Amino acid sequence: MEKKKKACNFPRFEVLSDDDLERIYSKALLVLDHTGVRIPEEDAISLLKDAGGKVEKDIVHIPKEIVKEALESSPKEIQIYSRDGQPALFLNTKNSYFGNGSDCIFILDSFTGERRKFTKDDVEKAARVIDALENINFVMPAGIISDKPITAAGLHAFQATTFNTEKPILFTALNREGACDIISVASIIAGGEDILQKKPFILHYIETTSPLSYSNDALKMLLQSAEKGIPIVCAPGPIAGATAPATLAGTLVLHLAESLSELVIAQLKNSGTPVIIGGCASIMDMRTTISAYAGPEFYLLNAALTQLCHLLHIPMFGTAGCSDAKKVDSQAAIESASSVITQILCGADLIHDVGYIESGLTQSFDMMVIINEILGMAKKIKDGINIDDDRLAVDLINRVGVGGNYLAEEHTLKYFKGEFWMPELMNRQIYESWVEDGKKSLEELANEKAKSILEENRVTPLEESKKREILRLIESRENTNATPGQ
Repeated sequence: MEKKKKACNFPRFEVLSDDDLERIYSKALLVLDHTGVRIPEEDAISLLKDAGGKVEKDIVHIPKEIVKEALESSPKEIQIYSRDGQPALFLNTKNSYFGNGSDCIFILDSFTGERRKFTKDDVEKAARVIDALENINFVMPAGIISDKPITAAGLHAFQATTFNTEKPILFTALNREGACDIISVASIIAGGEDILQKKPFILHYIETTSPLSYSNDALKMLLQSAEKGIPIVCAPGPIAGATAPATLAGTLVLHLAESLSELVIAQLKNSGTPVIIGGCASIMDMRTTISAYAGPEFYLLNAALTQLCHLLHIPMFGTAGCSDAKKVDSQAAIESASSVITQILCGADLIHDVGYIESGLTQSFDMMVIINEILGMAKKIKDGINIDDDRLAVDLINRVGVGGNYLAEEHTLKYFKGEFWMPELMNRQIYESWVEDGKKSLEELANEKAKSILEENRVTPLEESKKREILRLIESRENTNATPGQ
């Protein structure tokens, strides 16, 4: 009997068959054509109509031919850069990168243990913590700033982030004006809008409104970022049983239809705009009405969406490292680890919400530190097992023979650092050593590391001339009565 060659040397988490994927995709196309999407913005309606969409007031029906053309023009590989213009993220449906979540209302203070509203200082600290964590690859402005004028709160959050990390930034905004301000700041840092377009270190996160609708602001931001060539993350957040069907299959159909509608509009505005699709599909807990951030359905939906995105050769925006727990505890660790492992094994590309607790309302630096450790473990699992003659070690096994040991062998010295994952926080001491070191729990060690980072980590500063220009822009927003930037 001929043995089937194994395609890869690491496990994959897949929940749908090829036939399942094709059925969901075809049903999503049917929904876009038959039901359509509410588009309350004239420029977007005109683009869709000119392309062959059927318009009924503010509902646009999108034929499958338009979707397929948009998929053809959307880049299959997307390069994202660091703040200093170096390649940082290569999205090609093969690599997985992790980042925190944005716009939390509350912070769980690492120094006082208090749950309180975010300040600008907290956003700065979040960026500094993430900048120091080697397994977290991009940053989102962590919280909604409560101690700055509303006319400039979004700008303050972006400035606080980009002044404190060199990693790529995934930003959000409430309206076109706010997004325009942030893109202006990013252009100053990059050295010009043309350079920013060639070497983007920012991505724009834009949500649809489930089911099958957009806000006017979301569409205006989508059109603006597409026009400027800013990479766009299309991120619906349907909730099964509330804003989506109670069945997971139905939620997948709705989610994919919404994501594809956003991709279509971006490509019609500017063919070749880099687009990542995905988001945060979950269920409504019928006992509490909470959108569950960490149930098994959440993991299944994210895995299925990754398969669908990769079927279409589009990078997937996933969600992991988050919890419904109210503090950094066993529940938070269990839920976060489960989502990280499943997301990295299904191969999602850009994965956000690391450090979220309380179903996305609260951010914790301590939790970020713990998940950085979990990510190291998960990446080791995804690396799989390398097989070659030297690693198979048959000559060594024969030479050491029965009853020997490998501790002093050159082969061990050569390989153990690469083959073995070494934890920083998870304790492997003997009991007596653990007692002697203070009997510290994982939570205590994570808290110590978070505070140590905040005390010691310093990011390479921006040029002073760029800093001054950005701060003048923020000051002008604070002193104007124009529409708030965010």
